[in-house]
Amino acid sequence: MLEAYNQTIIAANKLYHTENVPVEIMREAHYKMANSYLKLNDLDNALKQFRILSSDVSVKEGAEAKYRVAQILFKTNKYLQAEDVIFNFENTPYRYWLAKSFIILSDIYKINDDLFQAKATLESIIQNYSSEDDEIVEIAKEKIAAIEKIENDRMPGKSIDNLEINFSGNNPEFNNLYDNESKQNTENTDSNIVPEKSDTLLLPKTDTISIDTIIQKTAPISKTDSIIK
Repeated sequence: MLEAYNQTIIAANKLYHTENVPVEIMREAHYKMANSYLKLNDLDNALKQFRILSSDVSVKEGAEAKYRVAQILFKTNKYLQAEDVIFNFENTPYRYWLAKSFIILSDIYKINDDLFQAKATLESIIQNYSSEDDEIVEIAKEKIAAIEKIENDRMPGKSIDNLEINFSGNNPEFNNLYDNESKQNTENTDSNIVPEKSDTLLLPKTDTISIDTIIQKTAPISKTDSIIK
């Protein structure tokens, strides 16, 4: 199989040096070469070929190439460059590749710990992506679930009634001192002794606080609002 990819690259290179090759044939050569490099995990050369194709997203190969450019940049940790590519991905009839690109954008937000924007991007895809014949919406829902799990783990919403203070790590001498003082207080029957004010802080009971009451979702989503129409 690897040999087949190498042969494809060689054939495409020969075509580049042929005169009067129709645009459609040359586009196909770039496309096959780019994917062959991608299969061989030669990301640098794959990126070069996909960049050439991505200049025209009005055709299917160009739209996929735009996504592949963002994908390769994301895989190589060039997140800012990937963002720029995605935000400049427009005026294409191939909404599938556009939606996949914005899924990458949500992953970038998540890596940058901007869970609000990551989730908003995915929600916009679900609301505006119309096709039900592919995996786009399902992927977006799965990624939202993963984000919500992170949010819940960060703010479990445990009631303060469950607060437990463990003194088991205290110095034994301190424990003995406390026990002796407690015993003396018990034996003291002098009614004129005014008990000292307690230093114990009484914590009020509270209801569980959910993440939704803390994050105010009123700010506009400047870059991801209605991205797939």
